[in-house]
Amino acid sequence: MKTQQPRISAFTSEQARLAFSATYESTLDRLWPARTTSDVSTDYGTTRAVLDGESRTVAPFVMLPGAGGNSLM
Repeated sequence: MKTQQPRISAFTSEQARLAFSATYESTLDRLWPARTTSDVSTDYGTTRAVLDGESRTVAPFVMLPGAGGNSLM
């Protein structure tokens, strides 16, 4: 059985986390307004997949986060 690891946060305060989250969601809304999300369980934890509901005819692609960043960078 896997043990639960402590969560690591890059945010110095709750205010910083909320500001980042608002900007992140705003950017997603602008880039992918018809998106859905799906949380996928893996051996390494849960990851979130963002699915664009309008791009049925476009080849799928994967955005990977850079070191210390997120997939919007």
